[in-house]
Amino acid sequence: MILEKDMMGDIIEMKILNLGCGEKVIDGAINVDIKPFKGVNKIMDLNKEIWSFDSDFFDEIYAYHVIEHLDDFDATMGKLHRILKDDGEIHIKIPHHSSQGTHTPYHRMSLNAFVFDNVPELKIVKKKLHFHKGFYVYNHIIELLANRFLEVYENTGLKALFPAVELEVVLVKR
Repeated sequence: MILEKDMMGDIIEMKILNLGCGEKVIDGAINVDIKPFKGVNKIMDLNKEIWSFDSDFFDEIYAYHVIEHLDDFDATMGKLHRILKDDGEIHIKIPHHSSQGTHTPYHRMSLNAFVFDNVPELKIVKKKLHFHKGFYVYNHIIELLANRFLEVYENTGLKALFPAVELEVVLVKR
């Protein structure tokens, strides 16, 4: 549990879940992974085990580069919705389907920027494509344009010419 101050200055206890954390644990969170990395609180195969978390329990859920490894997108999103409190946030990062990183034997799904648009009872509050920067100066401009004109980017050959690395999404439970 993580302690934070609310707008009135009162200390509140945040319940945070970090799914598929690997070695990137969050102090004070419940860190879940399929392997026993240092800092993992709960070892769990998210495809096979029943998610034993209470309903409406977590204030925040982090799922960075884990959704694409799971078998059933709709079932996963339903489970995330069930265990998230009202007004709670789900932070997701996935490889964009144009990325080379999406095509591995361990990824069950290849997902685009619109996959989260119609998830019931979850509202998108942030959606952003990220591109390799480094020496690719033009990717700074491509990132701005792709995010500004997302539908054009997704529905044309631009994604083949300028592949995005990942998609970042934040969803809020309504």
